[in-house]
Amino acid sequence: MLTGTTTFSVSIGNVNGMGDDEDISNDAGDDISITTITPNPDRGVLVEEATGTWCPWCTRGTVFVEGLTKRYPERFIGVAVHNGDPMTVAEYDDGIGGLIGGYPSSVVERGTDTDPSQLEAPFAIAVQQAPPAQLAVGAVNDGSGQLTVSVRATFLQDVPAGYKLAAILIENGVTGTGSGFNQANAYGGGGNGPMGGFELVGGTIAAADIVYNHVGRALIGGWNGDASSITTAMATGELAIYNFPAYTVGNEINLDNSYLIGVLLDASNKPVNAIEISYDEAIANGEITSTKNVFNHNAVSVFPNPFAETATINVSLESSAKVTVEVI
Repeated sequence: MLTGTTTFSVSIGNVNGMGDDEDISNDAGDDISITTITPNPDRGVLVEEATGTWCPWCTRGTVFVEGLTKRYPERFIGVAVHNGDPMTVAEYDDGIGGLIGGYPSSVVERGTDTDPSQLEAPFAIAVQQAPPAQLAVGAVNDGSGQLTVSVRATFLQDVPAGYKLAAILIENGVTGTGSGFNQANAYGGGGNGPMGGFELVGGTIAAADIVYNHVGRALIGGWNGDASSITTAMATGELAIYNFPAYTVGNEINLDNSYLIGVLLDASNKPVNAIEISYDEAIANGEITSTKNVFNHNAVSVFPNPFAETATINVSLESSAKVTVEVI
């Protein structure tokens, strides 16, 4: 289906081979419109949700961030930024606090303050845009709780100086035993309508009965990224690779349930691309150490051209490297 809006109608008949039913007037519905989008293949969109266990309406944010994460896997990159509860990271809370007017709130790539229920429209616009660079993430844990995260940007267009890299550590399945982990719930009892099942429970959800996902655990490189990560203008095809200073992982974080997000920010500190991978995937990737681009885009040939059953791909590299060929 092409990008755009398609209108169609739905009808049902001859159910189980029984022919027309007694009332055929309700066998067809009104026209239905579905709008489709085509995400850019290199694009991930960072969406940050301001939330807190004390906030009774923030269960709405939980429902919509979780739903959009499942609807747009690997594209919708959500982070729950907590305020005033045991999961609060002060630097992260301060950063998002300058962008929002209340709770719950959310921002797509640190833009306009948006209610979580209205996130899909700005996300859909952003995910179709071509990013300045492809991103990759790797990590090394020295076994003593010191985590070194690497982010690589392979630039797809020329960019001026001032771009930066950042990394975010998030965790799923977070639980706690103190009262600070109790979740206030304005939808409890159903008086404020349905909300993803939160209407079926009480106005306060005990800590033992709730699990928190997408919890922002650490800003690695800071809210505005690390200015040392990219120090010059970048040209198409160039690589920027940065190994962030080691981050000490606290005992409260379960790395088995954690994910690392690599972020590219432009010169105005706006995130312009993001990628999320599991902690295990990042460790498997290891530390990204080379800053040399061994690939020359002008030194690739395919012959014969055109070809029928087989072809030879010749790639000229400046040094030994792994090469992935994707056929689309």
